[in-house]
Amino acid sequence: MKKSYSKSQLSETSTNSTNSPPSERIIHLSRPRKRQPNKTEHSQKIQWGNQETLWPISDAARKATASPRILDLSRSLSRQNDGMPQYYYSCGRNSTIWPISPAAQKYNPTERVRRLATPKNDRDDYIRQHVPLYFYGCGRNSSIGNTVKPSSIPQATDRVSALARHKDPEKDYHYKREREVQTVVKDATLRAIPSPRIDDLSRPKPRDGYECYRDPHWKVTDGARSATPSERIQYLCKPKTKIEGFHFDKSVETVVSKGALRAIPSTRIVELATPKKIIGA
Repeated sequence: MKKSYSKSQLSETSTNSTNSPPSERIIHLSRPRKRQPNKTEHSQKIQWGNQETLWPISDAARKATASPRILDLSRSLSRQNDGMPQYYYSCGRNSTIWPISPAAQKYNPTERVRRLATPKNDRDDYIRQHVPLYFYGCGRNSSIGNTVKPSSIPQATDRVSALARHKDPEKDYHYKREREVQTVVKDATLRAIPSPRIDDLSRPKPRDGYECYRDPHWKVTDGARSATPSERIQYLCKPKTKIEGFHFDKSVETVVSKGALRAIPSTRIVELATPKKIIGA
C-alpha cells in the first residue's frame, strides 16, 4: 500500500528541506573552478632546464653514474668541433661516408674489378659540354673548383649557327618605305567606270535631319539677340574672381636695375662664376 501524506505534512517537509544547510559536496561543486596557471603564457618562459618532468626523478636516478655509451649518446652532433670534412656527411657528394679499413686499402683487386672501375671512354667525335656532378657540392649552383676556360668551350656546329640566325624578311618587304604611294594604281583602274552598285556603295549613309553642307558658323536668331538674360544667367556669366593677394604670372619676376647692369664684378665673383672643370676633360 502506498503511503499517503496530507498537504500540511508535505508543506512541512518542503520547508524543512529548504531551510536545511547544504552538504559539503554541494558547496564544493558550487565554487567556481580555479584556473591553473599556464607556464607558456602566465608564468616564466619555458627553456631548457627549467621545465618540470612528466615523472618525478628518483634519488637513485640522480645519484647514478652514466655509462660511457650513454654519455656518448647524450652529446649533440657537432660537425665543426670534430673537424670532419664536409663530404663525410654526404651532402650531395659521391664521397665515402665511413672510413676505409686498412685491409681494404691493401687488397689487390682482380682484373674484372679493375675493368669495371675503369671509366667509360668517350668517342672521338664526342665533345664534353657538361660539368661532372661531383664538381658541384651541397646543392650549390656555382662551381667549387676552378672555372672553365673560354678556350676549352666547344664551338657551335653549323646547324646551331643556322638556327641562331634571325629569319630574313621577304624580298618585297622594305623596312624604310621611300616611295610616297604605297600601292601604285594601274592606268586601267583609273580609266575604269564603276557600276551602279559600286557607286551606290561608295556614297555615305544618309541620315534624317542631317545637313551635310551647312555653314560651319552657327547663326544666332533674332529672338536670341533681343532676349534679356535673367539674374541667374548673369551671375553664372561672371568670371571666377581671385583671392586677395593673388599675383598673376610675370614675364620677369625681378627687374634688374641699371646700376647692376653697369656694375663690374670683382675677381672673386668672376672666380666663383666660373664653372668647375671636369677631371680628365
